[in-house]
Amino acid sequence: MELKCTVNPYIPVTHQRHLVYALVEVEAGGDQPTRTPAINLSLVVDASRSMSIPILTEAQFRDLAARGMAKQKTVDGVKVWQFEVPKGFQIEAPNNMDFTKEALRIVADRLRPADRCSLVAFAEDALLMVSSTGGGGRQELMQAVDRLDR
Repeated sequence: MELKCTVNPYIPVTHQRHLVYALVEVEAGGDQPTRTPAINLSLVVDASRSMSIPILTEAQFRDLAARGMAKQKTVDGVKVWQFEVPKGFQIEAPNNMDFTKEALRIVADRLRPADRCSLVAFAEDALLMVSSTGGGGRQELMQAVDRLDR
């Protein structure tokens, strides 16, 4: 088995706490078993408000900037664009939670009866949405995924 961990190489040096993301990849070794063993998977999902920020096209961003709704600010020493959309103003754009939910549906769809899975959502606090359930509990997992951004 091979375990590979990748961490963002840029971490600002300040006296404040920072969120650091790590990508962990697990690959089976060369000799594959004839039967794939059951898995016990716990999915931990960021359900904070930032996951609902629309992913804008260039044209949508330019429109917001032209309306004065997008402004450049410095956050943790890095210049970023932030935008605020007033109530009633609609933007048709996907967000990170849309993609996360789709990935979770794919995982749920591929669970086998012998597999186990749990789902935890976190923002400021952690919330157990589905405790460890067998692959047959796919419907419960799908319903929890649908509730993630409510």
